[in-house]
Amino acid sequence: MPRVSVVIPYHRSQATIAATLESVARQTFHDFEVVVVDDGSPEPAAPLVEPFRDRLPGFRLVEQPNGKVAAARNAGIAATSGRYVAPLDADDLWHPTYLEMMVARLEETGAVNAYSPCRLVDTAGNATATLIQPRVDGWAIHRLMARNFVYTGSSFVYLREAGDRFGHFDPAIPATCDYLIQARLLVHGTMATVPRYLVGYRQVPGSYSRNARRMATETRRVYELLGDAFPSLDRRTLRRGLAGYMGVYARSMWPHDRRYALHLLSEALLADPVSVAVRMFGRQPARPTIVHSPDTPFWSLDPASTPLLEPGDPLLRRDFLDAERLDAQFAGLP
Repeated sequence: MPRVSVVIPYHRSQATIAATLESVARQTFHDFEVVVVDDGSPEPAAPLVEPFRDRLPGFRLVEQPNGKVAAARNAGIAATSGRYVAPLDADDLWHPTYLEMMVARLEETGAVNAYSPCRLVDTAGNATATLIQPRVDGWAIHRLMARNFVYTGSSFVYLREAGDRFGHFDPAIPATCDYLIQARLLVHGTMATVPRYLVGYRQVPGSYSRNARRMATETRRVYELLGDAFPSLDRRTLRRGLAGYMGVYARSMWPHDRRYALHLLSEALLADPVSVAVRMFGRQPARPTIVHSPDTPFWSLDPASTPLLEPGDPLLRRDFLDAERLDAQFAGLP
């Protein structure tokens, strides 16, 4: 049985799948299997992925009618058997040491979930910016609810056994299914950070995660599900987290649909008016970001060259620091 199952959903990803698979083929860790799930794409995956069959261990292609990304990931998980599950979107990139360092960190700490920070990359695979992300180890559910610090569905590896027990990807919320699974995992187990920027997160115009209306609906559902299922979680953290996201989506929708943007803003104010006011008018630290020079290949950047925000760093937002203190007192749920 391989130690890691790499699961790649494919739908209209013909322009990027080869680069994604190339990043998997370059891994320094070799005890893994790869499944690509063609999720009813009009542009079939087969002719694009077959050239990698001999370069990727345990490679297989699964084809199914379109069911969206969560259903595709679940189909890939069902077709594999690795101890750890490593989701990877068909337009993202991994540094060659990604799997090696993620598995080592999981086994060193006994965590159920590990994450690596990411850099933003363009359609050519050049790094455009690095969002400085926090180092989060141990119990972390309140920090995740305050802010999805993992940022992308290609930046985490988790224990299959925990996913089997608490649920893998929810097909009802395909745009935010990676957020929900990590929250479920972190209610019951701990997080481990690999302090290296090992993931290239490709920002594709029109991609699913960039649809603010859909994201708002599904993010709201994530917080509802967690609040209902885990009443012992801190209610204020949940309200603040939801308010923060509704505010973000309101800004995204403002140029396109001001009526709906105002609806989202009012929802944010109802959820937590104080935190919204602080975000809008208070002196919160700006999210530290490094902008890279044009034509800087993702591969050319040293993953260890960019620091993370350590626990208690004053550059972290107040709600994240409050959540950090709550996590220090949290001991998990059975």
